[in-house]
Amino acid sequence: MGSQKTFSLFFIFLILVSLGIPVVSGANNTTKEKTKEKSTPVMKIDKLTTLVSWNYDSEKEQFSVTLKSDLRQSIVFSNVFSGAQGDGQVSRIPQQQLVLDQGKQTVKFDVTEYRGKAILGLATPRASINIVSEGGSMLFSGAPRWVDVQASAIAGLLVGGIIPIGYAFVIKYKEPSEPRRKL
Repeated sequence: MGSQKTFSLFFIFLILVSLGIPVVSGANNTTKEKTKEKSTPVMKIDKLTTLVSWNYDSEKEQFSVTLKSDLRQSIVFSNVFSGAQGDGQVSRIPQQQLVLDQGKQTVKFDVTEYRGKAILGLATPRASINIVSEGGSMLFSGAPRWVDVQASAIAGLLVGGIIPIGYAFVIKYKEPSEPRRKL
């Protein structure tokens, strides 16, 4: 009975590890990550508009951008990755046009994460920029390298081989719950 319990715990451990679920977590650790990327570049978008600061909240999938404008003007925000999930399709990029008053203003805009990244497009009548942020919601950001593919294949083969061998070992060496009667 003891070896069957050990095997069951070992089997559950292998499943959790193969799925990438943390097996041991302390009181201060959390399994859900909230990525807030903060960047404060002072960047001139054009002669009249300055990007004062920005941050990205991956939990809400939302950019918060602080802009400074020297005069009242319109600016267009766009969700660049909104149609990136499909292959071979043409999609319209959602845009929102706002009128910035003279001075500093903070604007929040929802975006779509794709492969762990989020991009917010900003366009004034004179120039445009993209703000790129790593969201952290994917295991790999970008296309996996060949080394990643090989490591995943080897891990899958090892786990796939260990489970049946471990099960066969437990069945062969387990103690019967009742003594067998030999005739």
